[in-house]
Amino acid sequence: MDDVNQLFATRDATALRKNARFNFDWLLGLYRDMLGSIWSWAGEIRSTEKNIPVSPNIIAAKLGVIAMQPDK
Repeated sequence: MDDVNQLFATRDATALRKNARFNFDWLLGLYRDMLGSIWSWAGEIRSTEKNIPVSPNIIAAKLGVIAMQPDK
């Protein structure tokens, strides 16, 4: 099943990227589209601490930095 999800995600991301407004909302939407059938919370910013190096209060800022990086 993971292979199928990866195939759909790659296809969708490639098709969307040509016309995408590569910004914070687009990233959340892409994540929701890619993983929403697996995790109900996909595409939402977490609000609780996890054993992950990024605190919930700076996730939006980190995604904003990623969204502003130019295409290579």
